[in-house]
Amino acid sequence: MTALVLVLSRSILIFFVIVGVLFVWHGIRDASQGESLDLDELQVALFYGAIAPFALGKILPLNDWIARQQQRNPAAMLVLRRCTFTTCCYLAALLMWAVACAMEFLPNQTNRMPATIGLIGIAIAAFAVLRTGITTFLSLSPSGLEYSRFKREPIPWRDIVSSRVAGTSHMIALTLVDEERYVRNGFRAVPHWRSVFVPSRFMVSPDSFDVSPEWLRQAIQIRLDAFGRPNSPTTVQRQGTH
Repeated sequence: MTALVLVLSRSILIFFVIVGVLFVWHGIRDASQGESLDLDELQVALFYGAIAPFALGKILPLNDWIARQQQRNPAAMLVLRRCTFTTCCYLAALLMWAVACAMEFLPNQTNRMPATIGLIGIAIAAFAVLRTGITTFLSLSPSGLEYSRFKREPIPWRDIVSSRVAGTSHMIALTLVDEERYVRNGFRAVPHWRSVFVPSRFMVSPDSFDVSPEWLRQAIQIRLDAFGRPNSPTTVQRQGTH
């Protein structure tokens, strides 16, 4: 089921890339033939054209290839961050959407309030993209797993029982020997009120690092096999997946 969902999501994103490229190509062709685009057509071209770089950034798990040697070597220091290429794709899409919204402030345009809301949302999204690219990281070393969102030192492998792909967002759920002890020690975990909706209070997002969920699961399991508890179980997939 997980593999099927990933294939379907990738197929939808590829479709959006094609749609975005077609809109941009249509606008370039009309301009090269001397045809003038009215403002509405240009806004539509920018809006749908922005889908192409956004979807392209989602499709390519570049670190799957870039860091494949470190993934397989448990003794290697594997540090994952979002690729610059992906960040640039997201920012390019947001810039195109921002230009489309800003056109509403030209004379004779009437949708300025929705455009203002859109620009505020785009600014927030751009800040989030930059913040993720700069501050979010995951480090897998012989000493343990360190995730920037946990806000603390690495978790030793002997304290991690298992990892699995879970949820519709394909997060990596970590099962710890004593989750509450880590929460008391200041680790940032999923709040109690949300814990009934997720399989673990310690979750890692592969999407933040341009890797597929299965790739990251395997990287963690390789280190659990090498440095974890002798009787640590193998990685458990989410119930109902194959």
